[in-house]
Amino acid sequence: MKKVLTLGLILVNGLYAFAINPVLIALPHKTQAMSAYSLSLGNSIGHSYFHGDIFTSTVLIQSDLNGVSVSAVPIFTAGVKGSSLYQGAARVNIGSGVLSAGGRFYQAGEVTYRDVDGNDLGIIKPYCADFGLNYSLPVSEKIHLGVGLGYAYADLFQGQSNAAKVGGIDVDLGAVFLLSDDDQLTVQWSDLGGLLKTSTESYGYQPSTFRLAYTRNIPVGNFESFAGIQIEKVLAPTAPILDAQGEVVSGKPLPSAFGALFQSWNDAPGGMAEEMQEIRPSLFYSLNLMNGLGINLGYSNQSYEKGRQNFIGIGVLYSKNAITANLGYAIPVGMSQAMSNHSIISLAYAF
Repeated sequence: MKKVLTLGLILVNGLYAFAINPVLIALPHKTQAMSAYSLSLGNSIGHSYFHGDIFTSTVLIQSDLNGVSVSAVPIFTAGVKGSSLYQGAARVNIGSGVLSAGGRFYQAGEVTYRDVDGNDLGIIKPYCADFGLNYSLPVSEKIHLGVGLGYAYADLFQGQSNAAKVGGIDVDLGAVFLLSDDDQLTVQWSDLGGLLKTSTESYGYQPSTFRLAYTRNIPVGNFESFAGIQIEKVLAPTAPILDAQGEVVSGKPLPSAFGALFQSWNDAPGGMAEEMQEIRPSLFYSLNLMNGLGINLGYSNQSYEKGRQNFIGIGVLYSKNAITANLGYAIPVGMSQAMSNHSIISLAYAF
């Protein structure tokens, strides 16, 4: 029988946060905001197909310019040393479509590793890296489609004698529907792929995620602005409750990678009430002021039982000539002990 990598953990900005009844994923760093733009919008894909990069949206709508961007993430977390993230991305117009590529590296620092029972298993130094290639194009005046191919690698237990390393190929799919001049609907399936085999002969699930976002342009006087809402759900199984003999007493047995895309909507041991806790909503708002200045606001909520990543995102955007600078800042709220205050700095150049 295959052993499944049941981390029971969610990797969040240099911390492993204990989740009471976790969703089982092997590359948890990929579920987090990786750009100042998406972070300041509450981790939303929102309008990122205009302003973002390969990490914020599968679909990028063509503009008049090509561009490159780099991001640095200084993460300051009490009790964690050396936590940081770096990423780079580029986009170029090809025909009527957009080709985008990027890579990122995340060093989580020194982290206290705990199992699903909260037991201290020692200090680890996890790190993750991934890169990908996307292509987007319009299929009509109102519909834009995108597809991406990527590879991710993680060493989540570095420093432990039973070190587990995992990597694999994934696919992204996305669509943007321009409902009117002011309304857009974005659908995205990210990180679709098979089971990931680790170096210790365990298996982990891809962090496959479904996202649905609605955005509406709302002019404020002479200024442009938009607001929206997003929901997302990780399409990986919830850990079942087992008896002393290892038999499932609540929930469902772990499925195949393909089966998880469907079973994950109805496999929580606590029934539909718990299933709803796995849906993560976000609200976001952006206001473009004069002289290239913009302000972004967002809020993201996650259930206490599923990781408690609740935060308010605040961002400032400034463009001058061909250079755009983004500063995003996350403030944890409520019982969000999983997150620390942290900032993301991004620079983009258009040509």
